[in-house]
Amino acid sequence: MKRFTISLCTILLVLCLAGAASAFGLGSVTSVVSGGDDAPKADIKGLSSDQAKLKSRLVSALVHMLGAQEKVLIATGDKNAAGAVANQIGVLKAGNVQDEEIDKSVALTEDNDEAISKKESSMNDLDQSSKKKVAEALPPYALGVVDMTKLSKDFTEWLDGAQSAIAEASPTSLLSIKKDLSFGMNMAPRIPALTSQTVSTTHKLIAFCKSNKLETSGAEDAMGDL
Repeated sequence: MKRFTISLCTILLVLCLAGAASAFGLGSVTSVVSGGDDAPKADIKGLSSDQAKLKSRLVSALVHMLGAQEKVLIATGDKNAAGAVANQIGVLKAGNVQDEEIDKSVALTEDNDEAISKKESSMNDLDQSSKKKVAEALPPYALGVVDMTKLSKDFTEWLDGAQSAIAEASPTSLLSIKKDLSFGMNMAPRIPALTSQTVSTTHKLIAFCKSNKLETSGAEDAMGDL
């Protein structure tokens, strides 16, 4: 009977301590008493799944953007650059795109956009047929920019979660998590800058087309408030 009374008192004491800890917000004490761990765990599977979705969306956006850039490059007579773009689009459309090819496509998009931005100042020297080709490239260019803008926001949100997961990771799982999330960790910081760059170029192209009385409504509708 004495042993039962001692056991009962011990149980009641543990419950009282746990209740007091909970009442004062001492979650760590509750965990020690109860033997549990209330700390939230990073959803690595969820982050990996979201990373795959972002990658697929990025490939689609790059196809749109590169396709529009190819049209502008053809219009401005840069056939070699246009050919390189066409080849890269073929790689992206083939499916099962490797990370290095996506990285290459992003770099190519950056280079093309910079070149097109510089060409804009001399586009008034183009003949009317070439100017119309630039105008035809505007809607897909704008749609690519819209895709990139949405991706920029989503990549940034994903990166916050990934960085938190890495910060909370145990030493034994850290390398594995970094490897699993490496694509997004490397790509996420690049998308906002690319988005800003392409938005600026699109506005330049719209201004050029307007000054030459060419159709811009489709591109302007797509851009909205961007």
